[in-house]
Amino acid sequence: MRFLLITLLALMNFACSAIKESVDTKLLTITPKVISLPTVVDLQIKDKREFVQLSYMKSPQQNIDIFIQNTKKKALHELQLKCQADVLVETRYEVKLDMSNKLTVKVSAYPAFYKNFRAITEENYKLIKNILELEQPKLESKRIIKVK
Repeated sequence: MRFLLITLLALMNFACSAIKESVDTKLLTITPKVISLPTVVDLQIKDKREFVQLSYMKSPQQNIDIFIQNTKKKALHELQLKCQADVLVETRYEVKLDMSNKLTVKVSAYPAFYKNFRAITEENYKLIKNILELEQPKLESKRIIKVK
């Protein structure tokens, strides 16, 4: 009887054991057939500065720095939506916090819009290269003299 019970338990153990499967995966690399050229674009900036002003009450448990940063981000977002601008140029912030913990953020900027997208030409490339070279600080070569 014991032999039958042990045999039956052994068969049940093997019958219920997990079957291991393996899956082979291969990485398929796709090489693009499209050649992308650098693009240049004109930026049309409006002459009139636009602004948005938001006010919120700060609760005592809020961190003041995070509260100000979040309010500035909201105001900037509202200004961009108001102007329907692609970018905002020369952005300025005015932040006021009064004694009653009322935060007022005024953000102003010139709305700008991208116009005339086109592939880069050799003339554009030279112009951009010259501008970047002017902005890069010139590194002077210095001699290092070891002192004993």
